[in-house]
Amino acid sequence: MSSDTKQDLNKRYLEKYTDEAKRYDQHRFHSTAGQITKKLRNGFFFEILRKYNLVAPDKKIIDVASGTGRVALELVTMGYKKVVATDLTNAMLDISRSKLPEQYKNNLDYHIADMKKLPFDSESFDGATMGAFFYLIPLEEYGPYVKDVHRVLKKEGILVCEVMNQLHLFNPVKFIGKFFHRHILGKKIKSHAYPWELQKAFAPFEVVDIIGTDFPYFLRMFGEKFINFLSKSSLTKYFGGRFVVALKK
Repeated sequence: MSSDTKQDLNKRYLEKYTDEAKRYDQHRFHSTAGQITKKLRNGFFFEILRKYNLVAPDKKIIDVASGTGRVALELVTMGYKKVVATDLTNAMLDISRSKLPEQYKNNLDYHIADMKKLPFDSESFDGATMGAFFYLIPLEEYGPYVKDVHRVLKKEGILVCEVMNQLHLFNPVKFIGKFFHRHILGKKIKSHAYPWELQKAFAPFEVVDIIGTDFPYFLRMFGEKFINFLSKSSLTKYFGGRFVVALKK
């Protein structure tokens, strides 16, 4: 992808999400299904942070492409004292600021920043989070977009992020459509990756955990334990709609 195209992407996203900021949460999280999905995805984020001993008040976390604060706002309510939220779009950050409870005002700092040019020193953060972002860019751009996140993380720091899954077998219609588009028509689907493509895509990070999520909504009738089994079982976790991925520096 040329540098001009990358600049055009940034301009396009800035315009799109500046315009959409006030409606963003309403479209995604106000419904019952949206609330459940938000709770589940965030739960997996924090589960990974706990696993790598990153849930502690003294740990410094950066939430990149923070948007309206889906992850960042929960980080501070979990007790983190040093959370930084960055986004290209100030209008999205303004929504997050408006939702931040007064008692946490000093625990969450906001910065307008391009994730490829983060305004922080190297090895400044213990961990990083990134919610729904990679669906916006081509697979070959995953590495360049996390390169500077890699720089600002401390040695063995963890980045937790979400990736759309090309191998979406729990939704056969979507899987066939993606497969036909990519392998028959020969067109890349910019928002999806096979699980075996993640390591190469995110180099020099090491993929250390993958949790499957976004399984069909009707499966929730079998209960939360069943969904957790699908999300973590090596037999099924690779077949949901997206992954929560842990990347180690």
